[in-house]
Parts: sequence; C-alpha cells; structure tokens
Amino acid sequence: MLSEKLLLSHDLNTYISPYITVTSLAIELYLKTLYLIEKGTGIAVPRKHNLRKLYGLLGGDSQKFIKISYDEHITKDPITCNIKKSRPDVDLELETVLEEMSEAFVNWRYIFEKRAKGFPAAGPIIRAVRERIRTLCPDWQ
Repeated sequence: MLSEKLLLSHDLNTYISPYITVTSLAIELYLKTLYLIEKGTGIAVPRKHNLRKLYGLLGGDSQKFIKISYDEHITKDPITCNIKKSRPDVDLELETVLEEMSEAFVNWRYIFEKRAKGFPAAGPIIRAVRERIRTLCPDWQ
C-alpha cells in the first residue's frame, strides 16, 4: 500500500518520512528494552536516539546474537534484496547501517529542515533485536 501511494505521488515527505521516523523510534525502543533487560530495571535508560551508540551499550553476547540474526534476515528481506540488485556496491553490514542511520529518528522527524539518508535495513534490524529480546525473555509475546 505504501509503495503504491509513493508511486502515485512521489511524495517522500508525506509517506516515507513518517515510516522511517516511526521505524527508527521502534528500533531505538527495542535497543533500550534490551539494554534494560541486560542491566536491570533499576538503571537509567540512556537519554539518546543514536542507534549505533545504543547498540554499542549492549553486552557482547547480545551484539553477537543481533549481528548473526541480522545477517540471516538481510538475505531474505525483499527490500534489501532489491536494493542489492539495483546497487550491488551498497554496504548493508549491520555496523555500517547503524552508523549511517544513527540519527534517523531526529533527521527524518525534521526532514523539512535538512536532507536525510534512507533506511534500507530497518526490517532486519527490528527482527534481529526482537529475537534477542525473546531469547532473554521467552514469556514475552
């Protein structure tokens, strides 16, 4: 549905900006949830939106799990597969994507103020972090 509307209008601000803003916020919240699971609920949640820095605060086991899971998901995700077909040189390594999209929430929320980069691997990142949370908290649905 989103792709159809975008094809008809070519209006990035109306359709893509809200999607990327909300998706990057979801990734941020998943990373912060995982951080609290690892550190305990008595600790303060980091007050930042930077996805790369939030990922860097996670324990080594979680980072390794997320990287392996992400690498599996990236090869099956239709969006990233299409990106790789059209741009074989694009770097979709987790660390690169997190670095390039570190400030996606802020940049896309205020898209009218500046130019922002795309967010090609959001789905695989969300699935990888969510899987890690579920391994640590299997009762959570």
